[in-house]
Amino acid sequence: MYFKRGMILFVLGLFMIFFLSAPLYAAQSEIKIGTVSLLAVVTKSQAGLEAKKLIETKALELQKKYQGDQMELNKMRDEIEKKSSVWSMEVRSNKDRDYQKKLRELQLKSEDARFELQQLDNKLMGPLRKDLHEIIAEVGRREGFTIILEKTKMGINSQTGLLFADESIDIGDLILQELNARAGGAQ
Repeated sequence: MYFKRGMILFVLGLFMIFFLSAPLYAAQSEIKIGTVSLLAVVTKSQAGLEAKKLIETKALELQKKYQGDQMELNKMRDEIEKKSSVWSMEVRSNKDRDYQKKLRELQLKSEDARFELQQLDNKLMGPLRKDLHEIIAEVGRREGFTIILEKTKMGINSQTGLLFADESIDIGDLILQELNARAGGAQ
């Protein structure tokens, strides 16, 4: 979430700098613009694929861990629905209370599991995002780019402000190669 907001502010800042200084800069040299889909690079990268696999494995592990609790809760609900008409008010009230207690416990466990998955995502993807930003800056300097824009989603519903970009300025494959090379060298 902070990553998206930061990227939006970064892109807007770059646009302002670009448009305010473009007339002066254009007289000095050629403007070179590139685009990259951060989401595409991360999801195609070796490190991103490995992280996704670990997160999915952990999610399945947590799902199996709480599956029994969910089944027990479903049984309790079914029992209440089927037998509530023949129970006394006191029995029904106790069963409802037990059901609500179990439901809250399962909801807390689910929240803990989501938090654990989010922590794992941050642990695995945080360094990858940092490397990605460093690589983009390195490639930008090395290749002489004036500006590199994020283009995960383009058009009217764009979250990055980029409404259109020709595919010829996409440098996603180059960034992906650099990211995979860096990950391969770090192993």
